[in-house]
Amino acid sequence: MELTTTQLKTIVNEELENFLGEVLRAKSLFIFDFDDTIARTDSKVFLIRNGKKIEMDSPTFAKYEYQEGDKLDFSDFNRVDADIIPQTLAILDDAIDKGHRVAVVTARSPGAVEGIKAFFRQNGIQPPDIYATSGSEGKPPVLRDLLEQGTYGRVIVYEDCRKNIESLKPVADEMGVPYTAICVDEKAQMRKVYENDFKNMIKEELSNFLEELSKEEEKFFGDEIKALVDNPDELYYVKTVKPRNPYVDSEERQFLNRRWIEDNVGKYMGGGSFRDAYQIKSHPDKILKISNRYMQHEPLDGQEYTTIAEDTNALEIELFNKYPGYFPKVYLSDKEKKGIPRWLVIEKVKVIEYESEFVRQLVRSFKSIPKSYNLVNKLIAEFFPSTTEDFPPALGTGRDIDPEEYAHRSWLAVGFNDKDRLKDILKDLPVWDEKYGDVINRSVDRVIDEEVLLDEVVEKAWKVLTSDQYLIKFWDMVNDLHIAYAELRPGNLGTDFETRTKFLIIDISIFED
Repeated sequence: MELTTTQLKTIVNEELENFLGEVLRAKSLFIFDFDDTIARTDSKVFLIRNGKKIEMDSPTFAKYEYQEGDKLDFSDFNRVDADIIPQTLAILDDAIDKGHRVAVVTARSPGAVEGIKAFFRQNGIQPPDIYATSGSEGKPPVLRDLLEQGTYGRVIVYEDCRKNIESLKPVADEMGVPYTAICVDEKAQMRKVYENDFKNMIKEELSNFLEELSKEEEKFFGDEIKALVDNPDELYYVKTVKPRNPYVDSEERQFLNRRWIEDNVGKYMGGGSFRDAYQIKSHPDKILKISNRYMQHEPLDGQEYTTIAEDTNALEIELFNKYPGYFPKVYLSDKEKKGIPRWLVIEKVKVIEYESEFVRQLVRSFKSIPKSYNLVNKLIAEFFPSTTEDFPPALGTGRDIDPEEYAHRSWLAVGFNDKDRLKDILKDLPVWDEKYGDVINRSVDRVIDEEVLLDEVVEKAWKVLTSDQYLIKFWDMVNDLHIAYAELRPGNLGTDFETRTKFLIIDISIFED
């Protein structure tokens, strides 16, 4: 199935909402530093610089800046003598209890891992996964590995070192996972440093993608649509009008700039109460529908203005997206730029203007109608064999069924879900009369046989009609939208120019409120 950008945007947004719901319900990944985040220790890092040995405690090391030639000695960190920081340890314990993934990522050397595990056990906590990176530069790769191992709704980092917080954020951003970072200071006070809204982050990226997609589609439609997009202020002009009521002040109103549109888009095709239609010079198979700014009313929240036309355009987009087989194809609109669709580019359709066209279209669009018609005639011939003397090949033979009447009434019978309407078409055929009873080829009573045969024909024809998914879905759509059956008539319906097989509703004013 070919998708338009309008449909693609709708599908993407719907899937985005589903995806966001799943992700935001997903477990989080908690990353805790150890020293001065979970515990206070007296372990030292020894810096060898210019031949001198410099002792650094954990807070000093957190501010350390590397210089060429520096060498670091973490051997003292293999010893884990620590006092707990209760606030952070309580958060870690709670995260484990709630089923989140928890990991301790420390700049200590691997020799410290067993001591850290013992620290947790001494405090009544089952040790989480512990990663020792022998320096801060090893922390980002660990975070990347952890994010690749599962799907997380968020990564939450607790660190005393702002430099480490800064180095971990790009990893989360690159992996597309929202990042929250809490800095634990020397007094064990916690301050949130980063928190990005995943939903807004994803929607912003999606918006950028769809905007680029729209630009590509605008290029496809050529200079006419580019002119519409690039010159929104040319579409309308403001004019002061004096109402007929002498007691009402003059007011400014917007009017459609028809001359500009004809010069830049295409010839005026006609208009209604609130929309005009124009050809598109380089795309004769498509038309532009645009609000003529009549019948303006109070805008909704967040809108600068709106009219019935914009509401109708929005409804056409919604209906095509939901029922693409029964409404004209919507290719493009300016909804993404203005928030409301002032104009649409839609497929050009052939309007069904006469009753005879309407019936022919039923036969073209709903394949079960001619199929069931042929079946009925075949069954009658089977049930009532005869010679040409009995039933000469002419009207009035008793076998003939008016094809136009059958097409319309069988179509409505499915709409009303009433096969007796189909039976009504057949029961008055002369073939069922007593006049022809003597040729019934059944070894049962003639009177019973007539009713049995009629029911059998109706049942078989009904099965064919109700197996037509295009027909069934059409009536489901009509009932869902509360369209009065009487409004399904010439003038309100059309078909596509390419295949002439689609049965399209082209006038959505027929819908009930």
